[in-house]
Order: sequence, then C-alpha cells, then structure tokens
Amino acid sequence: MSLQAGSIAAEGVADLVTVTHFTSAEGVAAIEGGALRAGSFVAVPGEVSGLTATEVESALEIQSGRGAFSYTFQPPASNLVTPFNGPFTSGLRTQFQLVNPVPVAPGSFVPTL
Repeated sequence: MSLQAGSIAAEGVADLVTVTHFTSAEGVAAIEGGALRAGSFVAVPGEVSGLTATEVESALEIQSGRGAFSYTFQPPASNLVTPFNGPFTSGLRTQFQLVNPVPVAPGSFVPTL
C-alpha cells in the first residue's frame, strides 16, 4: 500500500495523511499535553478501525495493553517514513514512523473499543 495523502487546497500547505497512534493508559498520561516522539509508530486508521484493543495489539504487533487508547491525527506526509522493519506488520497492516515529534493536546486520546 502506498502513502495516501490528501491534498490541502491552500497553496504551500503540505499533503496531510491521517494516521493513528495506539498506547496504554500510562502512555496517554506521558504523552498528552506533550508530544509523540520522533520514531513513534503509527497506523492507517482504515486498517484498524473497528478492532478491539486486543485485536489492534495483535495486528500491529504491539505489547499487551498498548492498544487501549488511540489518537488519530494528520501530519504532513513528509513527517512519515517507512519503519526499519518494513511497511507492513506481520498482520499485514501498513505502518509508518514519525520523523519529527507531533504535539498532542490534552484529551486527544480516546479509548479503543
């Protein structure tokens, strides 16, 4: 799957890509009001929507408990790279890593099904 970026109508504004980051309650406490770090993994929402937290953890190969909360946002396509371990998880879900940190406002994370 290739990077799907939506063009923004304003001149000079980069293409934005909708992605989702998953984490645990402890991760939410550490991230909200701060930023997702460079190197954080993100997924394509359409490939994980409707999954339970346990299903997300399996599909994205993340530790137990880290599928409990999600934050969906739109970074510029230039802030996403293919991870060191390839563009797909073994669950065949597209993954990216952030190049630069992304600010996260308080209250941005929502519980996963």
